[in-house]
Amino acid sequence: MPKPMGHPAAAGIAALALITMMAAGCGSSTGPPGSLDSSFATGGVVATDYGQIADFWNVALQSDGRIVVGGHIKLDFALVRYAPDGKPDADFGSEGMVTTDIGGMDDVNAVAIQPDGGIVAVGQITVMANSPDGADFALARYTHDGKLDPSFGSGGIVTTDIGDNDDALAVALQPDGRIVAVGRIGSSRGDDLALVRYNPDGTLDPTFGSGGIVKTDIGSRDEATSVALQPDGRIVVAGTALARYTPDGRLDPSFGSGGIVKVQGFVYPRALAFQSDAKIVTGGPTGPTGGDFAVSRYTPDGELDPSLGIVKIPLVLSLHAVAFEPDGKVIIGGSTGESGSDFALTRYGPDGKLDASFGTGGTVSTDVGGSDSGMRAIALQPDGRIVVAGLGRPACRGFVGLCTSGPTELFVTRYFGN
Repeated sequence: MPKPMGHPAAAGIAALALITMMAAGCGSSTGPPGSLDSSFATGGVVATDYGQIADFWNVALQSDGRIVVGGHIKLDFALVRYAPDGKPDADFGSEGMVTTDIGGMDDVNAVAIQPDGGIVAVGQITVMANSPDGADFALARYTHDGKLDPSFGSGGIVTTDIGDNDDALAVALQPDGRIVAVGRIGSSRGDDLALVRYNPDGTLDPTFGSGGIVKTDIGSRDEATSVALQPDGRIVVAGTALARYTPDGRLDPSFGSGGIVKVQGFVYPRALAFQSDAKIVTGGPTGPTGGDFAVSRYTPDGELDPSLGIVKIPLVLSLHAVAFEPDGKVIIGGSTGESGSDFALTRYGPDGKLDASFGTGGTVSTDVGGSDSGMRAIALQPDGRIVVAGLGRPACRGFVGLCTSGPTELFVTRYFGN
């Protein structure tokens, strides 16, 4: 099924679209920055073997410290939850796992946690080949214990057909309970950036865009891979460009050029966060299919911030995910070692320089145990610890993203932060 441009299965870069950016405060740690947290699972690493084809793209943190990882197992929506100590959560689904057959080839691309503990998963349902229906946005909402929420959509599930090939890649929850899913709309003319807003019951919000849907044509291959909400209700998305929308879904004319900022220097802003001064920080690769990494900072009106601008960083690992710490540090996650077999994290300061206090000279490498492993997503705990999720196929040879068969292990690791 189609994945974000630059996805590892397509172009060697994992889904920055599926990144969970937790704007939480950092607290004290009991280990050097970048060291594995031995209080988590076994030596800081937990591996769950599914014995079948699976993939996991994102991780989200509950307020009680539980960890939710989303993806697919046997082409069904899949969520896996761990207790704060890294053990599979016996109170969630079947031994910590929930799968949902939406009706086709289904995949969770992003997860968000509601204040009441409800879990919203968004992604894609792809019907069988040669069907005119293509792929649609797919959402599911679960109760805290992993049951589908019957008050949402049809038995907990919502699908939205927008174009020929639609994919929800990121999600944000408004304080009023409405859900903003962003991604792309595919057609024979190319892809458009898409925003869809749903009411708390899963119905399309008629006050947003056209019947709840907003399409934006920026170029030939447009998508939104990250979304964040401003306190005033405006919506900022990053993907093939940076764009801001008013609360009713119109491009905000006070931002950039007619609401859009086309990032200079061939930088593709896959992830974003707000600083405390309302400036916008983005991070992503320097090309649509890879290259180095770049961090950009913008003023609240979309102008490039002259105090930082665009900082290009030569990568020392294969790029998979990015997260922004509240103090302005940037964590890049990926793979390193022979055939990309180890998890790797690199941390940079707000000025774009390697943070020598993190790991060894700014970089941490972890052999999680699979013969071929790939980091997928990063989330930051309120105490500053770093949670990383990824996968490995022990029987696979070559990069994980190129393997099409064999059992899958889900790896979750936790490191000390500041």
